[in-house]
Amino acid sequence: MKFFFLGKVVSIFNVLSIGLLGLSSLTALAAPEAKKTLTVYTYSALTSEWGPGALLRAMFEKECNCELKYVAVDDGAALFKRIKLEGNKTKAEVALGFDSSIAADVVASKLFVDSEVTLPQNLVAPVAESLRAQLVPFDYGWLAVMYDSQKIKMPPKDMDDLLSRPEFAKQLLLEDPRTSAPGLAFLVWLDELYASKLPEQLQKLRKQTLTVSSGWTAAYGLFTKGEAPMVISYTSSELYHRVVEKKERYKAALFPAHYAVTEFGAVVKAGNQKDLARKFLKFLLAPQSQKILAEKNWMYPALNVRAIPGLNDAFVNSVQPAKALTAKAELETQKRLVNVWLNAFR
Repeated sequence: MKFFFLGKVVSIFNVLSIGLLGLSSLTALAAPEAKKTLTVYTYSALTSEWGPGALLRAMFEKECNCELKYVAVDDGAALFKRIKLEGNKTKAEVALGFDSSIAADVVASKLFVDSEVTLPQNLVAPVAESLRAQLVPFDYGWLAVMYDSQKIKMPPKDMDDLLSRPEFAKQLLLEDPRTSAPGLAFLVWLDELYASKLPEQLQKLRKQTLTVSSGWTAAYGLFTKGEAPMVISYTSSELYHRVVEKKERYKAALFPAHYAVTEFGAVVKAGNQKDLARKFLKFLLAPQSQKILAEKNWMYPALNVRAIPGLNDAFVNSVQPAKALTAKAELETQKRLVNVWLNAFR
């Protein structure tokens, strides 16, 4: 009787165990699918504590029920070089931060696929027709010489003035066009203005330059630390200091014409989440996303400012350059300009 009773207990225990295992299996089958992860390569300013990255990530993750992961480099030029270096082994699904100066090279690289994003009617960011299939603009701005008004009372009135005035010797911080998208864009701007006379104008520029930094972040950091009173940046940098820091000290020198720079995102060909990547690029053109990009990235929104509810009045009422230059910077043009720059700055 004793052993029979124990046998009954063991048998019941086995039945219960099998039942529980069955329930576990059913629970596992019913468990929700793991969230997809979208990896976005971008530049460090966008992911900084004061940049738009965190807010955009929170909004998009709520919308897509996915996880968004940033990988940051210095700027758009470094971003492109990293993806080229990684090739098919890249973990990037989206590349965010190419600008106009390297856009033709990006498209020619065949590392990206069509975005399948229809650009809205109220788009104002300059975008060449040849770029529209693959690249999605998310903001834009005008290159400018930012200056410290406490140190410079009479800022340059045009490029000739910047390059010729003796009091500006060793007063300018530049970005290297080989490693920096703004640096290359500034070189393209100079080429638009001077063409065949570029080599001699670069010799003048060298005399006015204190140092050449690898990227915008390093150069602008030196500028705000007081290392030099002028730096190549964007007209919208003035808005940042005025609105966020409540300071009128740092200003953009207004020239008769400024080079327009558009920033783009693209779907990486080697990525495994192309549908999610396209959804993210479309999301960046939504009015709420455009507001965050403008007010945190301190560039102008890709959409007309009147189409963005609640956008800071600093963008709506800001002074615009009288003329915008939009140069075509094909790969061969870039190589030629960098060689000319190297001859002047060796």
